[in-house]
Amino acid sequence: FSSFIKNSKKYIALTPEGKDVLTSLIDGWKTEQLYVLGAAVSLSFLLGLKTGRIISSFRRITNLQELGTSQIGNKTSFRLRGTVIKVSDGDTFRFYHVPTILHSSFPPKGSKLSDVTLPIRVCTIDTPETSKFGKPGQPFGTDAKEYLSKMILNQTVRLHLLQRDQYGRAVGRVQLMGKILPFNNKFVDEAMLKAGLAEVYLGSGAVYGYRGKEYYLNLQQKAKSSKKGMWKLGKKRESA
Repeated sequence: FSSFIKNSKKYIALTPEGKDVLTSLIDGWKTEQLYVLGAAVSLSFLLGLKTGRIISSFRRITNLQELGTSQIGNKTSFRLRGTVIKVSDGDTFRFYHVPTILHSSFPPKGSKLSDVTLPIRVCTIDTPETSKFGKPGQPFGTDAKEYLSKMILNQTVRLHLLQRDQYGRAVGRVQLMGKILPFNNKFVDEAMLKAGLAEVYLGSGAVYGYRGKEYYLNLQQKAKSSKKGMWKLGKKRESA
């Protein structure tokens, strides 16, 4: 087992800290304990290989093409945990998958983000456009991007992927992970609507959070009535 841990890069991407912890634990075990553990792990590993769970649990997903139809959709129980590496605008970001606590939370220095991260579009909402390709941005586009960045950039989030869109992104429910408890009830789509920096997306192929379309339309109306964020522009507001 010590040999396995020391050569663990062949099997899983352990952080230096994770490797040190596992090595110190194993060095303190008695030979009899290692035999018992070895038998249990071997059996679990073989069962895992047979069902495909070992590979999926430890494999870092870096491309949406690696996901099957059973892992994307409203009814799937499949979830991804990872770090938000880059925020592109108020409803889009780059996600670095972190399969286990033994995996690093950030990409290797110098790596190309398009090679190691997933493009994610937040479900439910549409935010004002930021300037792109020489085109000027819409009012509150920068505000929406900055608000989202403060909320999730370099933070751990939990994703429920609902579908792929026409731009090659995954559209999903995005939940902030708590610093003490495993997760909390803060969902990104709700937070953006409450801040008045997003509107409910009603276009073709729209997908929504757990609470359903009407709930989010109600949040939008409350922000609009309170003239929060972009809603303070009134009739001058540009639709996202």
